[in-house]
Amino acid sequence: MNLIITDVCNRNCPYCFAEFKLNRGAEGVPSYKKDRYISMENYLIYLDFLEKSSADKVKLLGGEPTLHPQFTQLVDIGLERGFEVTIFTNGLWNDAVLEYFKGTASPLNTDIHSRVSFVFNLNEPRRQTEKENRLQDRSLEIVGDHAKCGFNIYRTDFDLLFLGDIIEKYSLQKFIRMGLACPIANTPNEYIKTEDLKAAGTRLAGQLCQLEKRDILGTFDCGFPLCMFSEDELGSITLSTGGFKSLCSPIIDVGADLTAWPCFPLSSMFNVKLTDFKSGKELEKFYNEKFKHLRQFGSQDDCLGCKYLQRAQCAGGCLARGLVQWAKSDTTFFEKLDAN
Repeated sequence: MNLIITDVCNRNCPYCFAEFKLNRGAEGVPSYKKDRYISMENYLIYLDFLEKSSADKVKLLGGEPTLHPQFTQLVDIGLERGFEVTIFTNGLWNDAVLEYFKGTASPLNTDIHSRVSFVFNLNEPRRQTEKENRLQDRSLEIVGDHAKCGFNIYRTDFDLLFLGDIIEKYSLQKFIRMGLACPIANTPNEYIKTEDLKAAGTRLAGQLCQLEKRDILGTFDCGFPLCMFSEDELGSITLSTGGFKSLCSPIIDVGADLTAWPCFPLSSMFNVKLTDFKSGKELEKFYNEKFKHLRQFGSQDDCLGCKYLQRAQCAGGCLARGLVQWAKSDTTFFEKLDAN
């Protein structure tokens, strides 16, 4: 489970999978309102829920989580409660957050340092401003092997080779967490169209081979269908990653008001209250039941009758991809689905 401690963000990525839940205000400018941040009361309720679920990790997301005015306190409390804390961040940290992680009392410099980690979601430097690149650099400089890079693929001309230089320059973990941007139900965003997946797969396989020569491996997040790679490409990917995995399952994101949803691409559907469930396993079971019949269709026409999908060797890609396609022929599709 992921906890969205604020829906405010200081970046405006065209592929953003959290777009439906973000509070951008006018023209993409964050609107800093008090109710956009998790309260300390709700945070403690969430930690209690994790303990009841026998979970040992707190995953903090946004928006950009470091924009929460009590961000450092939330991290400290999570650590004090005995959890590992993982922070998903774009690295555009303000001075206060930077000093928190640089200081002698920082969790990176104390005996609990092994329980703090980061996933830096990075965009290609050419698609960012000089200021954004500079802010990311100064954040990456202090995290070292506490951090790994994440990269979201949303164009067929992507280039993730720049991450090799960043990983080596700042001594980060030699892994890249790769995500495939997917459509968001009820909200427009940029993503690779189904007909372009094979081209993206060929490009990805080639770049992973180049990174492997630098001892850097890729890991797969949700949304990758098996068929976007040829057999030869799958063979090379086996050697340049931790192994190909086609995943599509409830991630479960929890908002500041303790509303939960199955994942960000499906964040407009089946929103429930976290406190109506006894544990994370019960909540996950709820979403698996909701989507089990839909998953058998996969995300594209070729999934129907596919032996790899039937044998659970492939998840069929992101479920949201298929749902968005079906909704094109029925404008009330999502309303009907959410009502059942």
